[in-house]
Amino acid sequence: MTSAPPWESLLLRPLRRSHVVQFASDDDFRAEAFTRFVGAGIRGGEAVVVSCLPHRWRDVARRLASDGVDVVRAEREGELLLFDPEATLPQLLVDGSPDAAAFEKTIDPVVAELRLRFSTLRVCGEMVDLLWQRGDRDGALRLEHLWSDLQRRAPLELFCSYSLDLLRDDAYDGPIDAICRSHSHVIPTRHYDRLDEAVMRASAEVLDLPLAHMMRSLSASHRPETEMPFGQATLLWLKENMPITAAKVLDGVRRRVEG
Repeated sequence: MTSAPPWESLLLRPLRRSHVVQFASDDDFRAEAFTRFVGAGIRGGEAVVVSCLPHRWRDVARRLASDGVDVVRAEREGELLLFDPEATLPQLLVDGSPDAAAFEKTIDPVVAELRLRFSTLRVCGEMVDLLWQRGDRDGALRLEHLWSDLQRRAPLELFCSYSLDLLRDDAYDGPIDAICRSHSHVIPTRHYDRLDEAVMRASAEVLDLPLAHMMRSLSASHRPETEMPFGQATLLWLKENMPITAAKVLDGVRRRVEG
Protein backbone atom coordinates (compact mmCIF):
# COMPACT_ATOMS: atom_id res chain seq x y z
CA MET A 1 0.00 0.00 0.00
CA THR A 2 1.37 3.42 -1.01
CA SER A 3 1.75 5.88 1.86
CA ALA A 4 0.19 9.34 1.64
CA PRO A 5 2.50 12.08 0.34
CA PRO A 6 3.91 14.39 3.04
CA TRP A 7 1.74 17.32 2.00
CA GLU A 8 -1.44 15.28 2.38
CA SER A 9 -0.51 14.25 5.93
CA LEU A 10 0.07 17.92 6.77
CA LEU A 11 -3.45 18.81 5.71
CA LEU A 12 -5.26 15.78 7.09
CA ARG A 13 -3.62 15.93 10.52
CA PRO A 14 -2.07 19.37 10.98
CA LEU A 15 0.21 19.97 13.90
CA ARG A 16 -1.10 22.23 16.66
CA ARG A 17 -1.10 25.87 15.53
CA SER A 18 0.42 24.96 12.17
CA HIS A 19 0.38 27.51 9.35
CA VAL A 20 0.80 25.70 6.04
CA VAL A 21 1.28 27.36 2.67
CA GLN A 22 0.86 25.75 -0.73
CA PHE A 23 2.35 27.03 -3.98
CA ALA A 24 0.69 25.48 -7.02
CA SER A 25 0.27 26.41 -10.65
CA ASP A 26 -2.59 24.02 -11.48
CA ASP A 27 -6.15 24.26 -10.20
CA ASP A 28 -6.45 20.50 -9.70
CA PHE A 29 -3.68 20.39 -7.08
CA ARG A 30 -5.09 23.41 -5.27
CA ALA A 31 -8.62 21.97 -5.20
CA GLU A 32 -7.29 18.61 -4.02
CA ALA A 33 -5.39 20.27 -1.16
CA PHE A 34 -8.42 22.28 -0.03
CA THR A 35 -10.55 19.12 -0.21
CA ARG A 36 -8.18 17.22 2.05
CA PHE A 37 -7.97 20.04 4.62
CA VAL A 38 -11.69 20.83 4.73
CA GLY A 39 -12.87 17.23 4.55
CA ALA A 40 -10.68 16.06 7.42
CA GLY A 41 -11.93 18.93 9.56
CA ILE A 42 -15.61 18.21 8.95
CA ARG A 43 -15.15 14.47 9.50
CA GLY A 44 -13.34 15.21 12.75
CA GLY A 45 -16.10 17.43 14.11
CA GLU A 46 -14.00 20.56 13.83
CA ALA A 47 -15.15 24.01 12.75
CA VAL A 48 -13.90 24.96 9.29
CA VAL A 49 -13.76 28.45 7.78
CA VAL A 50 -13.21 28.55 4.03
CA SER A 51 -12.43 31.61 1.93
CA CYS A 52 -12.16 30.31 -1.64
CA LEU A 53 -13.10 31.90 -4.93
CA PRO A 54 -16.55 30.67 -6.03
CA HIS A 55 -15.28 28.53 -8.90
CA ARG A 56 -12.73 26.87 -6.63
CA TRP A 57 -15.29 26.16 -3.93
CA ARG A 58 -17.67 24.58 -6.46
CA ASP A 59 -14.88 22.19 -7.43
CA VAL A 60 -13.96 21.47 -3.79
CA ALA A 61 -17.60 20.95 -2.77
CA ARG A 62 -18.08 18.49 -5.64
CA ARG A 63 -14.99 16.55 -4.53
CA LEU A 64 -16.13 16.55 -0.91
CA ALA A 65 -19.55 15.21 -1.89
CA SER A 66 -17.87 12.45 -3.90
CA ASP A 67 -15.86 11.58 -0.78
CA GLY A 68 -19.05 11.26 1.26
CA VAL A 69 -18.74 14.56 3.15
CA ASP A 70 -22.13 16.20 3.82
CA VAL A 71 -21.26 19.82 3.02
CA VAL A 72 -24.86 21.01 3.15
CA ARG A 73 -25.35 19.65 6.67
CA ALA A 74 -22.02 21.08 7.87
CA GLU A 75 -22.91 24.53 6.58
CA ARG A 76 -26.47 24.37 7.92
CA GLU A 77 -25.26 23.44 11.41
CA GLY A 78 -22.61 26.13 11.47
CA GLU A 79 -19.70 23.71 11.34
CA LEU A 80 -18.66 25.10 7.96
CA LEU A 81 -18.50 28.84 7.23
CA LEU A 82 -17.95 30.10 3.69
CA PHE A 83 -16.61 33.53 2.75
CA ASP A 84 -16.01 35.02 -0.67
CA PRO A 85 -12.41 36.32 -0.51
CA GLU A 86 -13.09 39.10 -3.02
CA ALA A 87 -15.91 40.40 -0.83
CA THR A 88 -14.11 39.88 2.49
CA LEU A 89 -10.67 41.23 1.62
CA PRO A 90 -11.78 44.91 1.30
CA GLN A 91 -13.06 44.74 4.89
CA LEU A 92 -9.50 43.99 6.06
CA LEU A 93 -7.89 46.92 4.27
CA VAL A 94 -7.34 50.54 5.25
CA ASP A 95 -6.04 52.80 2.48
CA GLY A 96 -5.55 49.68 0.39
CA SER A 97 -3.33 47.86 2.89
CA PRO A 98 -4.14 45.09 5.41
CA ASP A 99 -4.82 46.74 8.75
CA ALA A 100 -4.60 45.12 12.19
CA ALA A 101 -7.65 46.89 13.64
CA ALA A 102 -9.80 46.13 10.59
CA PHE A 103 -8.65 42.51 10.64
CA GLU A 104 -9.51 42.08 14.32
CA LYS A 105 -12.90 43.74 13.86
CA THR A 106 -13.81 41.46 10.95
CA ILE A 107 -12.17 38.12 11.77
CA ASP A 108 -11.84 37.92 15.55
CA PRO A 109 -15.62 37.80 16.28
CA VAL A 110 -16.03 34.90 13.82
CA VAL A 111 -13.26 32.94 15.52
CA ALA A 112 -14.53 33.78 19.03
CA GLU A 113 -18.05 32.57 18.22
CA LEU A 114 -16.81 29.30 16.72
CA ARG A 115 -14.55 28.62 19.70
CA LEU A 116 -17.62 28.66 21.96
CA ARG A 117 -18.89 25.56 20.16
CA PHE A 118 -15.79 23.81 18.84
CA SER A 119 -12.50 22.91 20.48
CA THR A 120 -10.63 22.91 17.15
CA LEU A 121 -10.84 25.36 14.28
CA ARG A 122 -9.40 25.17 10.78
CA VAL A 123 -9.14 28.19 8.48
CA CYS A 124 -8.17 28.02 4.81
CA GLY A 125 -8.36 30.28 1.81
CA GLU A 126 -6.74 32.37 -0.84
CA MET A 127 -7.16 36.00 0.21
CA VAL A 128 -3.39 36.38 0.43
CA ASP A 129 -3.14 35.14 -3.15
CA LEU A 130 -5.54 37.86 -4.32
CA LEU A 131 -3.10 40.48 -3.04
CA TRP A 132 -0.13 38.64 -4.54
CA GLN A 133 -1.75 38.34 -7.97
CA ARG A 134 -2.53 42.08 -7.91
CA GLY A 135 1.18 42.74 -7.42
CA ASP A 136 0.82 43.77 -3.77
CA ARG A 137 3.51 41.45 -2.44
CA ASP A 138 4.06 43.49 0.74
CA GLY A 139 0.32 43.45 1.39
CA ALA A 140 0.22 39.66 1.06
CA LEU A 141 3.06 39.34 3.55
CA ARG A 142 1.33 41.76 5.93
CA LEU A 143 -1.89 39.75 5.78
CA GLU A 144 0.06 36.55 6.48
CA HIS A 145 1.48 38.19 9.61
CA LEU A 146 -2.01 39.22 10.75
CA TRP A 147 -3.20 35.61 10.47
CA SER A 148 -0.14 34.46 12.43
CA ASP A 149 -0.88 37.07 15.11
CA LEU A 150 -4.44 35.75 15.37
CA GLN A 151 -3.11 32.21 15.72
CA ARG A 152 -1.09 33.33 18.74
CA ARG A 153 -4.30 34.67 20.32
CA ALA A 154 -6.49 31.68 19.50
CA PRO A 155 -5.76 28.00 18.77
CA LEU A 156 -6.44 27.37 15.09
CA GLU A 157 -4.83 25.63 12.13
CA LEU A 158 -4.16 27.72 9.03
CA PHE A 159 -3.78 26.74 5.39
CA CYS A 160 -3.37 29.19 2.53
CA SER A 161 -2.68 28.66 -1.14
CA TYR A 162 -0.92 30.71 -3.81
CA SER A 163 -1.35 30.29 -7.56
CA LEU A 164 2.38 30.27 -8.17
CA ASP A 165 4.90 27.89 -9.75
CA LEU A 166 8.16 27.87 -7.77
CA LEU A 167 9.96 26.31 -10.73
CA ARG A 168 9.65 29.55 -12.68
CA ASP A 169 12.40 32.15 -12.41
CA ASP A 170 9.93 35.03 -12.03
CA ALA A 171 8.35 33.35 -8.99
CA TYR A 172 11.33 34.59 -7.00
CA ASP A 173 10.92 38.23 -7.99
CA GLY A 174 8.82 38.85 -4.88
CA PRO A 175 9.53 38.11 -1.22
CA ILE A 176 9.08 34.34 -1.57
CA ASP A 177 11.63 33.65 1.16
CA ALA A 178 9.72 35.96 3.55
CA ILE A 179 6.42 34.26 2.70
CA CYS A 180 8.00 30.88 3.41
CA ARG A 181 9.46 32.07 6.71
CA SER A 182 6.03 33.25 7.87
CA HIS A 183 4.71 29.67 7.71
CA SER A 184 5.42 26.47 9.60
CA HIS A 185 5.35 24.27 6.48
CA VAL A 186 5.67 24.83 2.73
CA ILE A 187 4.02 22.65 0.08
CA PRO A 188 5.87 23.56 -3.15
CA THR A 189 4.83 20.62 -5.31
CA ARG A 190 2.76 17.47 -5.35
CA HIS A 191 5.81 15.16 -5.52
CA TYR A 192 8.51 15.98 -2.96
CA ASP A 193 10.81 13.10 -3.91
CA ARG A 194 10.72 14.04 -7.59
CA LEU A 195 11.66 17.64 -6.76
CA ASP A 196 14.51 16.60 -4.45
CA GLU A 197 16.01 14.26 -7.02
CA ALA A 198 15.66 16.80 -9.84
CA VAL A 199 17.44 19.49 -7.80
CA MET A 200 20.29 17.12 -6.91
CA ARG A 201 20.77 15.97 -10.51
CA ALA A 202 20.46 19.47 -11.98
CA SER A 203 22.95 20.96 -9.51
CA ALA A 204 25.44 18.18 -10.30
CA GLU A 205 24.98 18.91 -14.00
CA VAL A 206 25.50 22.67 -13.64
CA LEU A 207 28.37 22.48 -11.14
CA ASP A 208 31.34 20.17 -10.89
CA LEU A 209 30.44 17.28 -8.61
CA PRO A 210 32.62 18.47 -5.68
CA LEU A 211 31.08 21.94 -5.94
CA ALA A 212 27.60 20.43 -6.09
CA HIS A 213 28.30 18.48 -2.89
CA MET A 214 29.66 21.64 -1.24
CA MET A 215 26.60 23.63 -2.33
CA ARG A 216 24.25 21.01 -0.91
CA SER A 217 26.16 20.98 2.37
CA LEU A 218 25.98 24.77 2.61
CA SER A 219 22.28 24.89 1.80
CA ALA A 220 21.57 22.08 4.29
CA SER A 221 23.41 23.93 7.06
CA HIS A 222 21.39 27.08 6.36
CA ARG A 223 17.98 25.49 5.97
CA PRO A 224 15.13 27.71 7.18
CA GLU A 225 13.17 26.79 10.28
CA THR A 226 10.14 26.40 8.05
CA GLU A 227 9.63 22.75 7.10
CA MET A 228 9.90 22.15 3.35
CA PRO A 229 11.40 19.57 0.98
CA PHE A 230 15.19 19.64 0.79
CA GLY A 231 15.04 20.47 -2.93
CA GLN A 232 12.96 23.61 -2.35
CA ALA A 233 15.20 24.77 0.49
CA THR A 234 18.19 24.35 -1.84
CA LEU A 235 16.54 26.42 -4.58
CA LEU A 236 15.81 29.23 -2.11
CA TRP A 237 19.42 29.18 -0.90
CA LEU A 238 20.74 29.25 -4.45
CA LYS A 239 18.49 32.16 -5.40
CA GLU A 240 19.79 34.17 -2.47
CA ASN A 241 23.47 33.26 -2.71
CA MET A 242 24.17 32.11 -6.29
CA PRO A 243 21.44 33.64 -8.49
CA ILE A 244 23.13 32.90 -11.85
CA THR A 245 23.67 29.29 -10.87
CA ALA A 246 20.13 29.13 -9.50
CA ALA A 247 18.68 30.06 -12.91
CA LYS A 248 20.64 27.25 -14.57
CA VAL A 249 19.66 24.74 -11.91
CA LEU A 250 16.00 25.76 -12.15
CA ASP A 251 16.12 25.20 -15.90
CA GLY A 252 17.51 21.71 -15.32
CA VAL A 253 14.89 20.98 -12.67
CA ARG A 254 12.08 22.05 -14.99
CA ARG A 255 13.35 19.73 -17.75
CA ARG A 256 13.39 16.80 -15.34
CA VAL A 257 10.10 17.48 -13.56
CA GLU A 258 8.07 18.57 -16.58
CA GLY A 259 9.71 16.31 -19.16
